[in-house]
Amino acid sequence: MNALRLLLKNEGVELKDFDKWVNKDPLTAVPLIAYYSVVNSCVYSGKSFTSDKEFFIAEMLDSGQLEAISDAVSDAMNADTGEAGKK
Repeated sequence: MNALRLLLKNEGVELKDFDKWVNKDPLTAVPLIAYYSVVNSCVYSGKSFTSDKEFFIAEMLDSGQLEAISDAVSDAMNADTGEAGKK
């Protein structure tokens, strides 16, 4: 949930507009969701994360792993509802 808060705050997106924002540009939105998930994870572990957002997006899109990463992010977002890992 904190990763979502970070994304909304830093990207200037309101929660009510989140679905529209993702659908408007999924090739940017999905990597940014992953980016802020990594940032959030680093906050909890006390580590710093200094990767440039554009570099992170390029690496994610060009690595050929977009679908696998998208599935992992989606699975992680469902963890709070007990749905994680159910496919």
